[in-house]
Amino acid sequence: MFLTVNIGSSSLRLGWHDGEAGSPTTAPFDGKGGATVLSRHIGQFIEAQGNATPKAVCHRIVHAGAAYGESCFIDDKVVAAIKANSPLAPLHNPLALEVIETCRALFGAAVPQVAVFDSAFFYNMPDYAALYAIPARLGIRRLGFHGIAHHLMWQAAVKRNPQARRVISLQLGSGASACAVRDGRAVDTSMGFTPLEGLMMNSRCGDIDSGVLLYLQQEKGLSVSEIEDLLNRRSGLHGVSGGNTSLKDLLLLDDDQAKLAVDMYCYRIRKYVGAYAAALGGLDAIVVGGGIGEHLPEIRWRSFEGLAFLGVEMDDCRNASCDGSGGVISAPHSNVTVEVVVLDENRFMADEAARLFAQPAR
Repeated sequence: MFLTVNIGSSSLRLGWHDGEAGSPTTAPFDGKGGATVLSRHIGQFIEAQGNATPKAVCHRIVHAGAAYGESCFIDDKVVAAIKANSPLAPLHNPLALEVIETCRALFGAAVPQVAVFDSAFFYNMPDYAALYAIPARLGIRRLGFHGIAHHLMWQAAVKRNPQARRVISLQLGSGASACAVRDGRAVDTSMGFTPLEGLMMNSRCGDIDSGVLLYLQQEKGLSVSEIEDLLNRRSGLHGVSGGNTSLKDLLLLDDDQAKLAVDMYCYRIRKYVGAYAAALGGLDAIVVGGGIGEHLPEIRWRSFEGLAFLGVEMDDCRNASCDGSGGVISAPHSNVTVEVVVLDENRFMADEAARLFAQPAR
């Protein structure tokens, strides 16, 4: 029996897995209340499972540095690495540490805890894509995030079409990222050294001229902490629209800033699809996941509109009917299959824990 704990920037997803499909649940969580709120959520979930003690607790960890390329049991060294990299993932790592400590308090040291790293899928990304054009001695490279989701989306594409060698996956939620996969290997991804890079997100800026950060500090007098808050919590849809982070709401507003926010969001997706099609040397499939990707057909349509030159032909009826469920949304004659996938990250995490337990020595 594995308990999976998947904490994001706006939700806490718990799962109980006994080799079958599992019993996932999602609880809203805004990061407030700390260990007390976390303990209550997890305690209530365990009570619903008959107060059974899990064999292990599996955590999705966004970032623990370049040294961790695969899942592992959590010890003090792993905790220290997660803590050391918290400034690079301020919306996730501090919460992950609180969850680990909460589970230690709830279950004791006898129940192992497992870290499943979101950056692991990109561990072997080629250097020409992973490195920045800065001095190598700084030791900074693009790590990538949402790796569990992108791994699952690639698997879905290959399951549907075993001949799909060139796949672009799009994880569209509160955070958003794109990934280019060739023959099962991630060759590029939009998030970089931190989860700030890449696509426009709910409150994160995505791609930005690094000179802007110098300008904000030197000319506008913003401190490092103020810039961090601006880029992570007050930018993206929030910044452009004037405070709204819901694409569903923005689509309904007859407001110039709301329209601009939606246009920018979809344009950046379309731009990355074009760039990654070039990086892959063509395109066989596009796979979309995440809350926005699953539930907003209008965003999907606007993002992929005009990509016929790449072989992408959307089907309006299929796309409109796919709201919260998975399925193909491209036209039957489309050279590129476009598919929406409902992701089960918790199942993946439980499978990783089972794999670790099956290894000869721990």
